[in-house]
Amino acid sequence: MRTIKLNTHWTTGQAEDIYLLLDEIKSAIWQSYGEDIVKMHREIAYEKRLEKEESNTNDDLPF
Repeated sequence: MRTIKLNTHWTTGQAEDIYLLLDEIKSAIWQSYGEDIVKMHREIAYEKRLEKEESNTNDDLPF
């Protein structure tokens, strides 16, 4: 993994340009991967739900 240092001493105009660039990048990623991202989050939530249900039903009985 590489670390990138960013200059954060921008003018207001430069800060706006960066903000707009990031917004465009976000939109492009969402157009390409949005459905996959939603599917991934649904699968993760489903797996967590299953794990919770399994842990609730596998309780040791006291007898």
